[in-house]
Amino acid sequence: MAQILKILKNHKMNIDEKMVYLEGCGIYYDMVGKNSKAQDYYKKGLMISQKFHRSEALITSLYNIGWIYFKEKKYQRAEIYFRKSLNLVKEGDLFNEGTALLRLGQIEMLKGNLSIAQNYLKRSLKNFQILGFVYWERIALRALSELYILLGRKKKALWFALEADKTELMLNIEPNNSIFLHLYYGELALVEKALKDKRRQIC
Repeated sequence: MAQILKILKNHKMNIDEKMVYLEGCGIYYDMVGKNSKAQDYYKKGLMISQKFHRSEALITSLYNIGWIYFKEKKYQRAEIYFRKSLNLVKEGDLFNEGTALLRLGQIEMLKGNLSIAQNYLKRSLKNFQILGFVYWERIALRALSELYILLGRKKKALWFALEADKTELMLNIEPNNSIFLHLYYGELALVEKALKDKRRQIC
């Protein structure tokens, strides 16, 4: 992948090809854990998409920048970019709406705004289910299982955790049974404490 990106760097590209290239570079460095370099490429893509009025690329760039901040636990900055991305989404764009709602739901959960988080996460899950995007559905299900733990709704939390496990099996990902085991052995308080501790990481 890195070699391909190097070859493309010297290739003459039009604006749309350039934006695809920048996003590809950002995704590559994102995947290998080089957040700073990924952010540089995402922000370059943002500048070009704004300059040349490429709305789809702009929505994607805003989300990607927010995602890097989210990974770095800079939640306030991440929220700004996710909201900007969501505000630009057109009606019927279920994927971009779903991804922004998912991350905003997770942030609202960390902030303790559980009712808002529930609304965002449910809408996000519905979008991914309509689209049949199992990978993203899995993330939304896992987030909802954590939310219902915080709400003290043990059975609901367990149901979403098990649904997330099913999707992980479909994707050949080893199921994350940690939440299930804690619930099974009645250690709900330990899980709730761990999740609440995450809130302190908000910038």
